[in-house]
Amino acid sequence: MAEINRRVLRGFPPHLEAKGVFADRAGDSPVFMAIHMKPVCNFRCRKCFVEGVVNKPFKEELTLREIEKIMGKAKDAGVLVFGITGAGEPLLDPKTKHVVKLANQAGFITHLATNASCLDKATLEHFLENNVTSVISLDSINPEEFSLLTGTSPAMLGKVISNISLAQEVFRGTRKEENGLKIFRLGIHITTSDANVGQAELIRSMAESADTLISLSPIAEIGAAEQNKETIRTDLADLLGQSHITVIRPPSVPSPMCGFFRFGLDLNFDGSLLLDAHAIETSGLLGNIREFEMDAGAAFPFMKQVKDRFINEFGSHFCPVRSGRIGDFAEKLRMEKAVLAEIKAGAGQRYLPPEIRVLG
Repeated sequence: MAEINRRVLRGFPPHLEAKGVFADRAGDSPVFMAIHMKPVCNFRCRKCFVEGVVNKPFKEELTLREIEKIMGKAKDAGVLVFGITGAGEPLLDPKTKHVVKLANQAGFITHLATNASCLDKATLEHFLENNVTSVISLDSINPEEFSLLTGTSPAMLGKVISNISLAQEVFRGTRKEENGLKIFRLGIHITTSDANVGQAELIRSMAESADTLISLSPIAEIGAAEQNKETIRTDLADLLGQSHITVIRPPSVPSPMCGFFRFGLDLNFDGSLLLDAHAIETSGLLGNIREFEMDAGAAFPFMKQVKDRFINEFGSHFCPVRSGRIGDFAEKLRMEKAVLAEIKAGAGQRYLPPEIRVLG
């Protein structure tokens, strides 16, 4: 593993890669599973993955009972880490704390992303007690810039920074060292763009402590960012592709790639299968976990075929959502939906003909 990835978030792909989890897996079984909570948010971010695609038709929202069933079958399929990604702010969904507890009871490491606006001490202690790795999004500590980037008032920044300090207090002492790795349970994630040049080092100096990992990503050309293309920092893409907090390089992966994509299964809040955690444009085009009897082990081979096709047709990228080709792929899926239904039916019966050419 590259030296830059010796600082890792607990349960994230580089952590599991260092533990040898992927060495015996050729990508034929899931390691990660993530579910979006209801798409509600109190921010209106310029970088938002889902802005502009949230009005798609959805099936009925997954119930807690269904999520618990999904978790049980995911554990049987070999899943180690359960993600609560949210197509918005997950803590605005009242089910989220229950999902966190269910995931811990099932034996998962859980990771949860948040904008920090809804954090309080009780919630953070709930995370601490239930094996959660939490990642907070923060792109600027300049009030006007923060307001521009998040669509909130400048006053919101003070609340966010206060809640980050509280999170650092609650998670103090949780960093561990193991086989040369520094393993964190609290992270602050910065999405880089022309709108926040210079903020990364300021955030690092303000927020980084012995128990907090700071990470960077280039903005994704999807959702709201599709209309804000002037903000995309292409100069950082190659560097971050080598050092990103989700990137792995196991033998089965020819180039650096997001481990959540290669070894994960992602669901929208209604159970729709997604190409990747934030590829909301593919929701409703790849079937639903209910059609696989809530079984990640049954759905994963089908989704692996779909992901292989995406790579073959649109090229390998450390983050498919940041490749700029998700929209093109979703359009192909719409055109080929009839063929897709036939393939999905075969995968659902745990049979994929060796000669199959996925989605046509």
